[in-house]
Amino acid sequence: MGDRGSLTIFPVYLFFASVINIWFLYTSARHVAAKSSTCSHVLLALSIAEFAWVIPCFVQCVMTLISGGGDYAWVPSNWENNHTGCDIMGFYSVFASVSGQLLTTLIAYISFQAVVKRRPFHVGSCNYLVASCFVVSIVISSIPLFHHYYYSGEGFCYIDWSNPVDVTLVQLITIPCFLLVPYFFGSCFLEPSELDQEDLARATVLASTHWWWLAFTVIYIGTWVLWIPAGFIGTLSDQKYPDMFPTGYMIAGGTLGHFQAILNPVMYGYYWRSWHHEEYVIISDGNCRMAVEDQGMGINQDLKGCKSGCCR
Repeated sequence: MGDRGSLTIFPVYLFFASVINIWFLYTSARHVAAKSSTCSHVLLALSIAEFAWVIPCFVQCVMTLISGGGDYAWVPSNWENNHTGCDIMGFYSVFASVSGQLLTTLIAYISFQAVVKRRPFHVGSCNYLVASCFVVSIVISSIPLFHHYYYSGEGFCYIDWSNPVDVTLVQLITIPCFLLVPYFFGSCFLEPSELDQEDLARATVLASTHWWWLAFTVIYIGTWVLWIPAGFIGTLSDQKYPDMFPTGYMIAGGTLGHFQAILNPVMYGYYWRSWHHEEYVIISDGNCRMAVEDQGMGINQDLKGCKSGCCR
């Protein structure tokens, strides 16, 4: 974070991202309160993960803008004199990265189960996995605090990419998710878009056009593609971090990650959710009985025996 112009970019972007994520969190919480379902629970978790970094990052960047950078505890680029600001930014950034990847993988898996396997995904199982995602994210983002987060040299703090422990922990999440998400969404893309009447009762989510699955895949790959080679560049170099990285590499990776603050609420919070709540019954409890009328797309509203998981 150098001159006043570069200090202004982050708060302006994060202001709009904060507004969108407040909406995302509000609507997700409202849907959980109104209708307990797999889709509403996983989206609430994703909205919390996004909110947990967007708001503190906005506040920290505004404070840095007001102070003009300088020798203050909250300024990330002042990390050599005071690690506080860099450690705070690093913690919520890694937490958001890890939880975002895990939860997106869960969303992809739920979609895969519904569209390809034609099986419902139980709310209870979803909640256990969501809790596990947050526990893993907190653990991984806490470990670097013992030896501090490092300034990337290009506007933000993250792990020390030359530290084998930090890199291994991050890549244990990034690489498997990077393989699984394209596989799950890609399978949905390749699945025939037309289902018979019985399958409609089982389907948790089905896009109006299967090209959306391809969009999800491309967006995810584009977001995290720089993080995998970053681990090799950092750990295999004899240079001090971040000198081994080409100019613009870190800010490119950070920018792609920051875009998730707007893309995730729109792509998942709006579109992915709408396929659950507007078109199909979600059956995510073993006690729910499939209830689809024989008249076209008519959905039977009489689901009193369903304990949880019915969106309509």
